[in-house]
Amino acid sequence: MSSENGSDPTSTPSKASSHHAGHGHKGKQSGLNADFRYLNKNGKSFQGVSSSDVFDDAKNKEFFTIALKYGFNKNYATGKTYSGVNSKVGGHYDHGHIGALSIPFETVEKIDAKIVQ
Repeated sequence: MSSENGSDPTSTPSKASSHHAGHGHKGKQSGLNADFRYLNKNGKSFQGVSSSDVFDDAKNKEFFTIALKYGFNKNYATGKTYSGVNSKVGGHYDHGHIGALSIPFETVEKIDAKIVQ
């Protein structure tokens, strides 16, 4: 996910990958973009590509549908024609991307909740 300052959250700028360096759009979309590993046929994330035999097209399509429902409308899955997904953005054969152009976030200072044991 993009970090507070909009950079690659994994490391220092010198070690950040060029693919992930702009996920926060240089501070203008901090925390609004995330990459994730695709889901396999067991419903678990896997390190592989969308052309793999274990890639579950239906599960990944549903993931993007849910993300779109909750305001993530800048979504990438190279070669996949899912609703709300730009399939033409390259570099997303081995992972998906969800992003939000504008979600009205609220800062919560205090939560009054009863803890159930």
